[in-house]
Amino acid sequence: MNKTKIKDITPHNKKGQRHGYWEYYFFGDILFYKCFYQNDKEVGYEEDYDSYINGKLTIKTYHI
Repeated sequence: MNKTKIKDITPHNKKGQRHGYWEYYFFGDILFYKCFYQNDKEVGYEEDYDSYINGKLTIKTYHI
């Protein structure tokens, strides 16, 4: 049995909306996605990583 620690960071505000810094991982250790949210809207920038090439940055999107 694989006991992988989950590293995901997924905070919500009191209304249950995505809020703050979010980070997702594949299989508990391969970075997949980073983004900033404010009241469920993407703000700042987000980074998407390709899980097939060991988590290398593939897309960076700015939300202005």
